[in-house]
Amino acid sequence: MKAEVRQHNGTPTLFLDGRPVFYNAQWLTAWPSPGEVKNAAAIREFAKAGVHLIAFDVGTFSEWIGPAPGAAGAAAAARSGPDGHFDFSTVEGRLRALLAEDPDALFHLRIYMEMGEWWNTLYPGEREIADDGTPLNQSYASTVWREQGRAYLAAFAEHLRSIGLLDRVFAWQVEAGVCGEWIKNVTSMTRRCGDFSEPMRRHFRAWLRGRYRGDAGSLAAAWNAPGTTFDDAEVPTGDLQRTTTLMHFRDPATEQRVVDYYRCLAELSADCVIDFCGAVKEATGRTALAGAFYGYLTELSKRRLLRQRA
Repeated sequence: MKAEVRQHNGTPTLFLDGRPVFYNAQWLTAWPSPGEVKNAAAIREFAKAGVHLIAFDVGTFSEWIGPAPGAAGAAAAARSGPDGHFDFSTVEGRLRALLAEDPDALFHLRIYMEMGEWWNTLYPGEREIADDGTPLNQSYASTVWREQGRAYLAAFAEHLRSIGLLDRVFAWQVEAGVCGEWIKNVTSMTRRCGDFSEPMRRHFRAWLRGRYRGDAGSLAAAWNAPGTTFDDAEVPTGDLQRTTTLMHFRDPATEQRVVDYYRCLAELSADCVIDFCGAVKEATGRTALAGAFYGYLTELSKRRLLRQRA
């Protein structure tokens, strides 16, 4: 099966095997389990109404779950991916439980890639650091996370191929941040600001070199900070990030360093989405949709302004 989005009667439309399909899907808020589908009755009723698209959550709570306890044993040996972090042993049972309720079901995977405590413990240097010094989850600038994420998506697709169910998955939605919407956990939703980790410092400095074409004088002039170089430029402090002079907006004449940081972060977030979606496209032979929740700029600027006034 090939899934794609094309224009149809002037509207972007889902096409499955060349046929336009209205994207009407049910989202399962209860995870399917082998032998137990809490949404079974609803799935059957949706199927009777001709709705066979089913969206549900997978990811860092169900397959990308970290190394098995102990250094050896059958459970550890059965795991795949970097250091045996991936466990796909329950995938077939969960999917076939859904197919038992609707044999024509097609799946939309909502793939949560926000890391948990086990990963944070293994890779403390890859965590986002808030302005108050609190270590959070993975930094978007972590190359370790991105490399493992690509490996996870490729391994997931290969497992689905091995059990004959890859064609049943028509959409892969990569998720990170709050609710999987690529909004930074905590630092976009509270007064905390980030990202002061070493991975982000390296990434920001490299980004600045590109932005200013390697001309440190241009950087110093733009930031109104004589003597600033690419080797000592820092992520703006939390106080600077929380301050705006023109309501929602910043004045480049005095706030360019913050403008640069948020532009860098936005481009980095988009690069992560593109990177992971590219891994999906490659792993599926470009036969499935790949995308993400994205685009909350106006809402989040309003939230931060209200917190400033509080």
